[in-house]
Amino acid sequence: MELLLQRLVLLYNFYAYQLTSLEIDGNASSHWNDAPLDQTGINQAIENGQLWTRLFEQQGIEAPQSYYTSPLTRCLQTANYTYGGLSLPSYYPFVPTVKEFFRESISIHTCDRRSNRTYIAETFPTYIIDPLLSEYVVPRML
Repeated sequence: MELLLQRLVLLYNFYAYQLTSLEIDGNASSHWNDAPLDQTGINQAIENGQLWTRLFEQQGIEAPQSYYTSPLTRCLQTANYTYGGLSLPSYYPFVPTVKEFFRESISIHTCDRRSNRTYIAETFPTYIIDPLLSEYVVPRML
């Protein structure tokens, strides 16, 4: 009997521009709707990628077989900065699937709002977008 080992790795990156729980879209200088990573968040995601490289080289761990990400810009960016530059085997390439409900919550708060499907497809053209991800944001769930 063959033993099948599976592991799930979850990344969470909090550092986005003006990440707030307010119900307003922004102020005169910035928007908070689907906020992108700030420089701290970018640096942390790059450090995550460097850790993966060390784990591959020093501990011989296998590359992930599949990747999933939330449709929030900060999550799409975290995945890209973490895995996009890794030297991966051709049979396990970094091609994440964007899943609508692969996030902590959907609410009226600006930090929970995502951009439309077209923006995601144009900004991250190599990502697979789940067919269930609608063009527009899912109606608010309260």
